[in-house]
Amino acid sequence: MEWVVAIVIGLGGYAAAGIAGGLALTMERQPETVGPLFGAVRVIGLVIAGLAVVFATLLVGHGLLALV
Repeated sequence: MEWVVAIVIGLGGYAAAGIAGGLALTMERQPETVGPLFGAVRVIGLVIAGLAVVFATLLVGHGLLALV
C-alpha cells in the first residue's frame, strides 16, 4: 500500500509545482520590487517549481515501480 501514498504525494508535488511556477510567471512588477530583486524572486519561484517536478516524478515512479 505504500505505492498509493507515493503516488498521491507525487501528484501533490505536481500540483505544488504548477502553483509555484504559475505564481512565479504571473508576478506583476511592483514599485518596491526593482531590477535584480524582481528577477531573483521569479528565478527562485521557478527553481522551486522545478525541484517539485523532479521530486514528484521520483515519487510517482517509485509508486509505479512498486506495482510491478
